Amino acid sequence: RRRCLCFSTHIVSQTYDKLNTLILECEKFLPTAGLLRGGQELRIWDHRRHREGASCHGRRRPAGAALREVIGVVLAGGSSRRMGADKALFEVGGRPMAEWAAAAMEAIDTVVIVGRRRGLAGLDALPDLPSGVKGPLSGLYTALSVFRRPLVVTAVDQPLVRAETISRLAELAAEDRTAVCVDRRPQVTCAAYAAACLEEAARQAGTGGSIQQMLRSIPWTRLEREVWASWGEDGRSWYSMDSPDDIIAAEQRFRLDLLGQGRPRRGRGETAK
Repeated sequence: RRRCLCFSTHIVSQTYDKLNTLILECEKFLPTAGLLRGGQELRIWDHRRHREGASCHGRRRPAGAALREVIGVVLAGGSSRRMGADKALFEVGGRPMAEWAAAAMEAIDTVVIVGRRRGLAGLDALPDLPSGVKGPLSGLYTALSVFRRPLVVTAVDQPLVRAETISRLAELAAEDRTAVCVDRRPQVTCAAYAAACLEEAARQAGTGGSIQQMLRSIPWTRLEREVWASWGEDGRSWYSMDSPDDIIAAEQRFRLDLLGQGRPRRGRGETAK
């Protein structure tokens, strides 16, 4: 049975750093540490421990203290209107999109799915905070507000996101840097965000802005093609599948069989170029 440490909203907001240190120390005894914020328990946990066949009491792989501060965020808000079904549960390549996104976050200890009320793909859920804004900014603002730590962000409708790309972004986030992959334009849902982005994210949320507008007001690192291509990235990590047509286009572009209809797929052992 999970046991949680619960703290009041006031204490969390005033002494977050000290509590976070306490939680990290307690993790060797408690598989789950809970924070009470706004009347709702947010369970923070290591999603790798809860994979099938894994013990929730298993030890983490060694990681630097800075990297352990990074939070993985899977953005999953929105109505999925164009897909005609819940995108998070829509299967591509034999697995729901949410599972692909969660698997790509394997280098990060703490991962949550934001914009949902129930957990999914082994991740605990974090509903969007009321902000008056929709889209990725809502989820980013929520995660920054709750954790106040550096983030690595992907979207649930980007099931081709590569674990290597997420790992590289996590290294940048561990330095508390905001860094965004640029492929003709900033790919704001394949990025690292510093904790200090919270102030500008809150301002943009209050005025109906966007992450793109936020980037105009904060320092950030442009990860151009020569950078992400050196990771073995070919653009699939930010390829968004909002509709069935997008999935078919991804099959053709990346030579994959995502719908199980015999379309060309990547050969065994072949890596993305």
